[in-house]
Amino acid sequence: MMDDRKVEQEALDWFTRLQDIEATEADWRAFTDWV
Repeated sequence: MMDDRKVEQEALDWFTRLQDIEATEADWRAFTDWV
């Protein structure tokens, strides 16, 4: 059986990475609008 805490940490890491990607895309759109 898998360790729930490990799964939870991996899910949190994935979620954080997803938020970073979304923030980067928003920054890129703002940058291209500014240019």
